Amino acid sequence: MMFGELDPNSATPQGIPVDLAGFQQVRANFNAQVTRALGLRQLEWLYTIPFQLSFPVGGGDDVQIDIKRDAHFECFFITGDFTSLNSAGVDDGVCRTSLRITDGSNDLRLMDAFVPTNLFLSPGRQLAPGIAGNPSQQLFYPFPFCHIFPANGSIVVEGQNSGGLNVVNGLFWGKKLRASLDNPTSGQGQITP
Repeated sequence: MMFGELDPNSATPQGIPVDLAGFQQVRANFNAQVTRALGLRQLEWLYTIPFQLSFPVGGGDDVQIDIKRDAHFECFFITGDFTSLNSAGVDDGVCRTSLRITDGSNDLRLMDAFVPTNLFLSPGRQLAPGIAGNPSQQLFYPFPFCHIFPANGSIVVEGQNSGGLNVVNGLFWGKKLRASLDNPTSGQGQITP
């Protein structure tokens, strides 16, 4: 499987094309900076699952991403960006969105509370057109987020928004673990990406 390719047999990612501008920016940030930092030479083993939350003014949104039965998803990083519009629709650079992530297979909350997106999503804030300078709250590396989401389970992302019509784009980065090899009868099975 090529880097970034969505495999319909492994995970259902909301039907969002991964080549959207927001996801391209998130992927470019990962490729350019983390691969050098981690000394990764090849990214073919990476599997990405995108998600998007679109918030009404002062409201919340959530999404459930199903993990198919043929493979577990071992997540290593999460990246993303977000808008920062206040209730008047003006981008003032203040983060007003927060997320909570849950393993839907056993309703295990992986975050005890809603965490502001500017604390863990990289590259971070999307700059609104016309803003002078760079008042963003951008990070420069993907946030380590390690968890194995079981086959037939799901990833639940809940969001809160205290501002205007804000959007959060995110990508879970990891690899697929073939479910058929997790509990081999011979005891000599191997897990491959």
